[in-house]
Amino acid sequence: MSMLGALLPLLASVLVTPDVDGPFLMRLNGGFGSVVMIELFVAPDRTIEACRVVYSNYTEAGNRRICQQARRGKASVVARDVDGNPVHGFVTVGRIARVAGSRPSESPSILEPAYLEVGVEDLPGRDVRKAVHVAVLADAEGTVSHCEGQSQSEPAFARIACQQLAGHRLPVMHDRTGAAVPYVKALRVDFVEEPAGS
Repeated sequence: MSMLGALLPLLASVLVTPDVDGPFLMRLNGGFGSVVMIELFVAPDRTIEACRVVYSNYTEAGNRRICQQARRGKASVVARDVDGNPVHGFVTVGRIARVAGSRPSESPSILEPAYLEVGVEDLPGRDVRKAVHVAVLADAEGTVSHCEGQSQSEPAFARIACQQLAGHRLPVMHDRTGAAVPYVKALRVDFVEEPAGS
């Protein structure tokens, strides 16, 4: 078997999360504000079916405007399941505007708490907390049926994170017709150093 033939099954099993392009983000205008982070629920046809503001310094009306604008757009990449089939998926994206002559806005670090925290006795180096990013496939009932580390995550930590997430129940999501659908979502799992005996 060729090297490519051996790699194809591995490549075919990689989950894909949806994405939007830079111009999509630049078109979002909520009025007076500079930082916004939104979570989008994207259909297999690239339609954005839902929008939730995760963090913003815009007004409530500005947030509504941003989500209305986002829902009129299209995703540039759709989510794909382990077989490469297009499925629904979540993507969280953000934009930080900069006013001419001002200092760059500070990027809001981790805006949402980790989905899951795993206590450990010791972490490498001087870290007391380590964030690991994984992609999961939830079935139509919201149960995590597949999990894998994303490219920036260390494989050993991602493997443990996925073991911890096996069988977890996420929210059930519905498409435009009201049918429950499987979906792909990126989650953050934090490994937190805890003193022995705590």
